This record gives sequence, C-alpha cells and structure tokens, in this order.
Amino acid sequence: LLLVVSLLGIGVFVLRIFSFKFSGLLEKSLFAFGLGYALITNILFFLGLLNIISIATVLAVFIASLFLAIIVLSQEYNKSIVNYISIARIKLASSILIVLLIVLASMNVIGALAPPTLGDSMNHHLAAPKYYSQLGGFPFVPISPWPAPGLLHVLYTQAMLIANGIACQLIGCVFGIMTMLAVFALTRRYFGLVAGLMSAAIFYSLPLTTELSTGAMVEFGATFCVVLGLWALLKAGHDFDTRWMLLA
Repeated sequence: LLLVVSLLGIGVFVLRIFSFKFSGLLEKSLFAFGLGYALITNILFFLGLLNIISIATVLAVFIASLFLAIIVLSQEYNKSIVNYISIARIKLASSILIVLLIVLASMNVIGALAPPTLGDSMNHHLAAPKYYSQLGGFPFVPISPWPAPGLLHVLYTQAMLIANGIACQLIGCVFGIMTMLAVFALTRRYFGLVAGLMSAAIFYSLPLTTELSTGAMVEFGATFCVVLGLWALLKAGHDFDTRWMLLA
C-alpha cells in the first residue's frame, strides 16, 4: 500500500508540473501511478548501474518518494472522493460485475500471500532480483533471459532488499489490479460504464490473469504501460498533442 502511495504521489507531482488535463479522478490516478512507476524504477536502475543498490539506498529512495507523495496527495485529493461515483445510479447488472471484480481481486491477493512456487518466478523473475540485491547492482549477465533487468525486476529487487518474495508477488498482484482498472477506465471513457465493467471482468477473469496475479511475474507491468500508452495516443487526438505523444 505504501509503495502504491509513493508511486502515485510522484506521478501526480510530475503531471501537475506539465499541466495535463484529465476527465476524472480515476484517469488521473492511473496515469500518475504509471508515471511514478517509470520514474522510480529508472532512478533505482541507474543507482544499480553505479553498483550502489543496498537496503540504505532503496529505503532512502522509498522514504523520500513516500514523503513527497503524502504532501502532494494531501493537496491533490483534499476534495471529497466519496462523491466520485454515485452508488444510487449503479444498476443491478453493473453491481454484479463490480462484486465479481472485488471477489476476484480479493482471491488474487490471498493467492499472492502464499510462498512463491511458479516456475518462471523461481527461475527468473525472483532469482534475478535476489541475485541483483546480493551484488548491489545490475551488471550484464550473459545468461538468457537475464542480460538486463526489466523495470518490474528493478522494483522486485527493492522488495527483496526490504522484504521477501511474497512482497514481489503482491506487487505483481497490484499491477494486475491496476491493469484491470485501466482497461475499465479506457473502455468506459469511450463506450460507457457497462461496457467498461464487462471489459474489466472479461480480462480479469481469465485463468492466465489469475496465474500472473498470484506469482511474481512481470507481464502486467508491461500490459499496464501498453494500455496507458494507447490511451495517451488517443488523447493526443488528430492534433497530435506533443505532451500526450511524449507521455505515451
């Protein structure tokens, strides 16, 4: 939860500087989370290239980003969020889909709390971050598929230094939930609430989604960014707004 807050706050801070306009709170929060994720992981990545990744450095980055995030979010979200969605206007079919998504998300969180067992996680997505955390950096490793870490591997390295593999699984689960919310928000933006909920339910109820959500995998990190990138391109419009193109 604190990691989500830190990434969200950093993203909101940057978006405020460049004066991006959003159509709603959820849309702004999703883009802020994605931007914060990209910024923090790249900072950690460059620290790793200098071979100064340690508990002290990752905690320093985490505490600094969390402190800034608390200040920014307290200013940004001081308005009432309760009125963001009017529960009275949600129809029965939509309510059923919302309950389904909540149940699925809860089950995935419970699954992510179990000890790591997925083969890909044990052989690569957790093994590599553990190796990086022991070395204190991100050297070139001439072993496929280990040559260089992905951004989610960098975040997993931070989690391995501070906690353990279960923390990495929870991060992967969070990205699954954020991707589901992004699919919902993008579809709702153009096709309405029911279509958005149906799209989110179809995506999040896939067996592969459950498998990836309960293991320390990296696919959702990429999928989340792809959805936001597509959304940013759509917002750039026919005028090809430079800010949205660069954000995409």
